[in-house]
Amino acid sequence: MKELRFKEFPGIDIYNNQKDYDYVINNMSHLYASSRQRRHDEWSSSLDVMNYVNHKKDIDNLISHIKEHKDTELLELAIKSPLLAIDRIKMNKEENNNKTDIANTTFNHKLSI
Repeated sequence: MKELRFKEFPGIDIYNNQKDYDYVINNMSHLYASSRQRRHDEWSSSLDVMNYVNHKKDIDNLISHIKEHKDTELLELAIKSPLLAIDRIKMNKEENNNKTDIANTTFNHKLSI
């Protein structure tokens, strides 16, 4: 009961009135929950957490790419340096996108005789 900060609720009798007690409990639980949410938001927006999440996503993509394509050369590179392997995947995707863009470009010429 001492944790309820009685000073924030002047004129409320939580010992003898159930409605006052319920009001204080609901209000304090809301304050506690909003405080936890604020701390969580601050933590999740920190640079360390965002870097961790991004690196984890890259590693998960690397693992799924190796499993999907059964690329032993990429696996060996990933064992030595996961960051280089991730960069290689990104470069290969860019090259493939450029190749498909060029391959999809057609020129319509009418033959005239």
